[in-house]
This record gives sequence, structure tokens and C-alpha cells, in this order.
Amino acid sequence: MKKIFAMSLAAVLSLSLLAGCTGKKQNGTPAGGQTGTPSVARPASDYVGGPAGGKPAQKVEVNFEGRVAAVEDGKVTLEDGTVILTDGADIAAPDSSAGKISAGDYIQGYAEDPDAAELNATAILITVL
Repeated sequence: MKKIFAMSLAAVLSLSLLAGCTGKKQNGTPAGGQTGTPSVARPASDYVGGPAGGKPAQKVEVNFEGRVAAVEDGKVTLEDGTVILTDGADIAAPDSSAGKISAGDYIQGYAEDPDAAELNATAILITVL
């Protein structure tokens, strides 16, 4: 009797596992809640730092990154020679605090014109390595 019960239980569990992993739509939504809509890049002005800001962090388009070689007043130079103007940029650290850029930091960010001689950044994320 125990054998029949165990085999019945295993069969029911196998069927429920199979039904849950088919990837078919349930209630009009694909499995896993994916909508199939591509993500839309948000402008850097929509950046929210994360839970401390009261909202989940949003994605920001990144069009420059690198290790900081030098920091001057309102200007950062990366190791590859890229000059980034930081006046007016939203600068944040991974812990959602306002950050201060230092030499040796790895930064990523968004600038309106990535082909300019000096990039005028609107958002910068600092990663201290």
C-alpha cells in the first residue's frame, strides 16, 4: 500500500512540475511574467538612485565608462584620455548615496553627445575598486 501511495504521489508531483514549466501563457501573460516588449532606454534625468529614493533603481543608458586617472574642479580624465565634465551631473555610488569621484574609481555614465571632445555627463555611477 505504501508503494502505491508513494508512486501516486510521485506521479502527481511530476505532472504538476511539468505543467508549471511548459512556458505557455497563463491568464494572457507568458510564463515568468515576461511581456516580450523590449526595454526602453530612459534618459539620464529619469535616474532614481534606488530604495533610498523611495523607488526601485531604474536603468540608465551608459555611453562612457573607465577608470579615473585625474580629477580636477568639474572635470574628470579617464585612463584612456576621455575628458568628462561633471558640473550638473547626478553622481551616485552603488549604495545610492551621493558620491565623490576620486582617482582610481571606475565610473560609468551617460552624456548627451558621446562623440564630443569633452563629454558633458548628465549621470555618473561610481564603483570604488
